[in-house]
Amino acid sequence: MLAGEPGIGKSALADAFAEAARRRGAGVTWGRCWEAGGAPAFWPWTQALRSYARGREPQELRDQLGTGAAEVAQILPEVRELLPAVPAPPELDPDTARFRLFDAVATFLRNAAARRPLVIVLDDLHVADRPSLLFLEFLAAELSTAPIVVVGAYRDTGLPRDHPLLPTLVEVARHPITERLQLRGLG
Repeated sequence: MLAGEPGIGKSALADAFAEAARRRGAGVTWGRCWEAGGAPAFWPWTQALRSYARGREPQELRDQLGTGAAEVAQILPEVRELLPAVPAPPELDPDTARFRLFDAVATFLRNAAARRPLVIVLDDLHVADRPSLLFLEFLAAELSTAPIVVVGAYRDTGLPRDHPLLPTLVEVARHPITERLQLRGLG
């Protein structure tokens, strides 16, 4: 997690890290939270998944999605374009549906990273929607056994005590794989 004030270099540092990972053979994908509001739920994850899926052959994508294709298609409509036979997800209560979605996306990412390590950069998490933050919490618990690195960048100035990002930061920090880097200005 990269924290700091606006303009301190969080995005530039994430970009440099992503480029170094790419040179070492990792797949890199980005998602940015939309600061102007009105973006659909899971927008940064949709962007990251879309970027990854665009470079895949339909059979490779089908294999990586596995049995969770219907769930992943809820936030990544391209799945149905590339794989028209994907059925609609079953009607479930909201909590069960959300869990199945989270599990399906996490499984997809683990399968994708099995071929080569994966770096997912999520920028501007301070304006992320709550569902995106909940998925980040879910994924943090799943990452210890996968060659996946999630880099989250956020402004840590001016966040009110009830900001939705704060419980997410606490939750992801519970996992020993999480590191927080506080960027500060130069003296």
